Amino acid sequence: MIQNAVVEKIDIDEMTDADVFFVLYWLRVITYGPTYKIDRECPECGSKISVTVNIQDYPIKYLEEYKDEFELELPVSKIKLRMKFPKFGSLIEATESKHSDLYKMGIKMSPEIYRYALCTEEMTLPNETKDILTKADDFNLMLNKIWPMLPAGDLVEIKQYLAKFDHGYTENATSQCPECQKFFNQAPIMTDEFFRPSGR
Repeated sequence: MIQNAVVEKIDIDEMTDADVFFVLYWLRVITYGPTYKIDRECPECGSKISVTVNIQDYPIKYLEEYKDEFELELPVSKIKLRMKFPKFGSLIEATESKHSDLYKMGIKMSPEIYRYALCTEEMTLPNETKDILTKADDFNLMLNKIWPMLPAGDLVEIKQYLAKFDHGYTENATSQCPECQKFFNQAPIMTDEFFRPSGR
């Protein structure tokens, strides 16, 4: 659906996650309009309320510049990574059957870490010989032996580095509770009503 909605024939697998979701939000705007309802609890008073989300109220953060390939030294293990910036195709692959196959082999790994592995082109180990593992030749070794054992501090470092390039709808809009009249932040969550015309 998204591939067909893009005028320039770009490969959706090569789009960033935020760009794909941006297109999805604007498909909602031009088909059913910019507003839809979210049923939630007020974070201030706990009342069950219905909040109207207007996609056009949300500021857009544009990605000014990023490197499609970058290098990062992990702070705990001291492993050096050469990685590609995660694209939508790696998100799909990390949540499909290939990831499920890992569990069948007894390897427990979150889709997020599996995705980091998919985006890693090269690993330089901090041993005396500075062994270099590549995705082309050593992917199974990296996937089975190294990624599952990485300390949490290393994974946080990767996440924080990528967060510097957040773009799209990264900020929440302000909503008001009809019960207590207090204001709170509301993300543009995709509920069932997002995918159909509004009005109940």
